[in-house]
Amino acid sequence: MRAQLVLGLALIIAMVVVSVSLLSLWASRSQNVSRVLDSRRRLAKASATVLAPLLERRAWRQLALTVGRVGRLARATQVYDRRGRAMAGDRLQIPAPLLRGALKTQHQQTRFDRKSMLLVTPIFGLDEQVVGALAQRFGAAKEVVALPPIYYVVMVIDGLVLLAFVYIMVSRTVARPLRELEQAAAAVARGELDHRVKPQGPQELISLARSFNSMTEALAEQLGRLEEQRQSLIRSEKLASVGRLAAGVAHEIGNPLQSVIGFTDILIDSPPKHERQADLLRRVQAEAQRIHRIVGQLLDYSRPVDEEAESVDVAAVVEEALGLLQPQRRFKAASLKRSEALVELPPASINRGRLVQVLVNLLLNAADALGEGDGEAKGEIRLEGRLDDDGERLLLAVEDDGASIPAELREQIFDPFFTTKEPGEGTGLGLAVSRSIVESFGGELYLAEGERTRFEIVLERWRGAENPPCQ
Repeated sequence: MRAQLVLGLALIIAMVVVSVSLLSLWASRSQNVSRVLDSRRRLAKASATVLAPLLERRAWRQLALTVGRVGRLARATQVYDRRGRAMAGDRLQIPAPLLRGALKTQHQQTRFDRKSMLLVTPIFGLDEQVVGALAQRFGAAKEVVALPPIYYVVMVIDGLVLLAFVYIMVSRTVARPLRELEQAAAAVARGELDHRVKPQGPQELISLARSFNSMTEALAEQLGRLEEQRQSLIRSEKLASVGRLAAGVAHEIGNPLQSVIGFTDILIDSPPKHERQADLLRRVQAEAQRIHRIVGQLLDYSRPVDEEAESVDVAAVVEEALGLLQPQRRFKAASLKRSEALVELPPASINRGRLVQVLVNLLLNAADALGEGDGEAKGEIRLEGRLDDDGERLLLAVEDDGASIPAELREQIFDPFFTTKEPGEGTGLGLAVSRSIVESFGGELYLAEGERTRFEIVLERWRGAENPPCQ
């Protein structure tokens, strides 16, 4: 691109330089030719004035000597009397009409050919009458005023300097910005959508760079929305799959399970014959209740949330969730800290009971992450809250001092049935159900990046009748 620009500009500059040089040369030579002709005419008139007395006195010897001295200024010189007879000189042959014209009109006569110039000047006596004529042959005026070779050398050097200057200017103002635009386009094609071009160069290239940056930003936003939609579709497909599974489980397992639980309750209430039997019945009842809870969680995950959003005091919900969990043994050794900013938050748009369910789930996960061999959570769990930069959404965070979740598991933890707990200690539905609840009210639930485990909930601010309908 740069080579083509420079080549094109070089041709244009060369044409301009040659044209200007030729015009300048023509004007300069024309002026010089005019000056040379004027000086020759004046010199011829002066020579004729010197020769006039000698021609009138017929001093032929002295006339010949004087003509010899005057003739040094021309290629050839000849003096004629008033009748056109050659009296002294180099026997210069001139056309008769040219000589007669000078004698009759009493004005200088000039004729040019390719290589010389003939100049015939009338010679006036003391009585102002023509007594003869002075004929001279000079070299061509154009040859006299021919420019020296150094002129052409200087012209070539000037052209090269101008070309180098234009090359540098094109490289800095056009080629470099275009090259950066080309590199930026290649980077965007590789998927580097955060690549930006520094606006520089002519105004047109600055506008092009700004348009390119705007296009890249719009493309990044569009791809981000597409990725969100793709993830939403994936979650919707998972939800539909789990929904179908839950419906089958509820139908095939739910009813027999209720019978098992009922029969177990009857047997437990009856006096057992042996303590061993009572222990086995209690274990059967516990496992049946566990299956019942799993079926209930499946149904919670698969059923769309049909509760309406309401104005919810986030600080009060946090206190309610902590009130439910603090009596449990696993929270005895844990340090639960609330941010003072929670009480300053405006109401959130969500169902109160559902938000309590989500917070309880996240707090239980935090306690499990801090738990040791005795099952007690030893460490700190923090609950924080603030408004986003626009003041339109609320951000709640649950953070613990446990080890961070590996990067390869960051998205899998929200998949149904995915769990890092030991078999029998978790169903892998808690986070999936929590995210489904939050998203059903137009919010978000995600795992923030960092060295610690930090889950963040984004909720819409309560606007009363202005709030959009819940999903």
